Amino acid sequence: MRVEITAIVEVPDGTPIDAIEEWVEFELGTKGAMSSDNPLAGESMACIRVDISQR
Repeated sequence: MRVEITAIVEVPDGTPIDAIEEWVEFELGTKGAMSSDNPLAGESMACIRVDISQR
């Protein structure tokens, strides 16, 4: 079975999209490491809302 997950998270204003993508991939385990200069390094992902649908 395949599912699609949509999550709403807060990040600081002005955070570059590529930094957010790297952070999300790292937090979800699809990327084994994250650059130490990523502005979100050291932050844990906390979702405001999660939606799941079956694909």
